[in-house]
Amino acid sequence: MSDDSKEIREKIEAILSIVRFQVLNGMLDKEDWNCMIRELDEIKGKLDNNSDFSNLAGRLDEVKFELYNKLNSKSLKERLLYLYAIHVWLFLILGILVALGFLIDGYLRNLIVGGVSADVVLWGFLGGCAYSIYYLRKNIWQLQFSKYYAIYYITYTFAGAAFGFGIAILVAAGLVSLQSKPSYAVYAGISFISGSLQSWVMSLIQTIAQAIHKSD
Repeated sequence: MSDDSKEIREKIEAILSIVRFQVLNGMLDKEDWNCMIRELDEIKGKLDNNSDFSNLAGRLDEVKFELYNKLNSKSLKERLLYLYAIHVWLFLILGILVALGFLIDGYLRNLIVGGVSADVVLWGFLGGCAYSIYYLRKNIWQLQFSKYYAIYYITYTFAGAAFGFGIAILVAAGLVSLQSKPSYAVYAGISFISGSLQSWVMSLIQTIAQAIHKSD
């Protein structure tokens, strides 16, 4: 397979993915779907027959331009919700500002829970926000944000707070050993990382649980 053919196939798959997402969002209807699929299948067929690559690339650009026109013809409210995820951005930005406000205020730092400052939970929340922003911007840039992703990105931040504080407690309890001496900065860093990398946290918790089970 030539580089030109591979590049065109990758663009076709990218456009197909956008169409699938936006049909689910209600930004494209069944007629739009059928029209796009028919045009892309036709380009694929000619690509398989080794047709002129430059001509096919031009046709693919036309399909992409048509797709963008259809999406941009929607109302501002629909575009803000389903293309730019404005409601998720507002939640994340507001959440970050509130968390930073509590951290700057320092009130929760004086509250000790399980040997850990209570405001460590906020670092886990911020870690969850960082993760959500990282992947959300990618979804938006690729026009592959689904309205069903909103609840995932929002709840990820709260799960980050829980995981971040939980792992900090495990470190304070000695169930997770560190080379560095536990301090506020260490607990905050652990909480932030745990809030961001929740799959890693689940793996760590399972490892600890298995170790406790074996010791019993």
